[in-house]
Amino acid sequence: MKNSRDFAYKLIDDYHETHESLLRMCLTYMSTDSVKDMMEINDCLWAFHKSYLEEYGIKTWKIRIEIMSKQPKSGIIWKGPSPIDGQEIVVIGTYSDKNTKTGRVLQTYIILADVNPLAASKLGLDRAICGNCKHRGTPNNDPKRKIAEGRTCYVNLGQGVLIVWRAYKRGIYDKVDPIELGRDRFIRIGTYGDPAMIPSKVWDDLTSECDSWTAYTHQLGWNPHIAMQSADSLEEAERQWKLGRRTFRVMKNQSEIVKNKEVLCPASKEAGRRVQCNACKLCKGFLKAKSVAIVEH
Repeated sequence: MKNSRDFAYKLIDDYHETHESLLRMCLTYMSTDSVKDMMEINDCLWAFHKSYLEEYGIKTWKIRIEIMSKQPKSGIIWKGPSPIDGQEIVVIGTYSDKNTKTGRVLQTYIILADVNPLAASKLGLDRAICGNCKHRGTPNNDPKRKIAEGRTCYVNLGQGVLIVWRAYKRGIYDKVDPIELGRDRFIRIGTYGDPAMIPSKVWDDLTSECDSWTAYTHQLGWNPHIAMQSADSLEEAERQWKLGRRTFRVMKNQSEIVKNKEVLCPASKEAGRRVQCNACKLCKGFLKAKSVAIVEH
């Protein structure tokens, strides 16, 4: 179905208006905050010095390229025993702008220090980093399988997770100051692995000077200040709502959304991918906002 934006484009195509005239209309109509957000999301401010932007009343979380280059882009955030079984686990942070859903983000991978992620899944050793998440699947000895049978986790172990683990084993990553690594950045806590497996102080330090973050946990009741509760059914979500906790729920169909309790993920296909995660910022624990739901893919 066509909309008003399509009509505006047609005005230009049919020479009733020019690109410049419509741009001036938009800039006049929009609030100054909306104009700033629009330029920020579309990377119009990235290369300008903070003091220069402030001459125009623009305060932005983005940091000039020259400054950003001095900030570490990756490193070992923490290393220690799993609270589940004592296996050594490590948290690796990597800064990237390649994810079209999240935008520029500091990814954090919670992995076993000495076990290939594929093998950890296949043998059930990933319990040390994922806890009791049902999406881990069932351990098996099938020589034809590389991972757990029936694994339904959306994280592809053969891509980013395996790349990061191999880089770690080659000694690519140095130990970094979590505060410095997270400063002024949008953070995805638990890109892989459950953040509940890591001492809360690690996340407190990492987020202490950050722009914002996303975090989810399958461990019931873990630190609602940091993480939303992952819910695999409406019944699970309703139990958490009664306890005053926000949830991130996966649905079969968009029609299942509980409108007075949930919003459809704005970065999802069904919502038109109208905003990236680093601009949305709904998915963290303590916000006074509705819970979030997304259609499974």
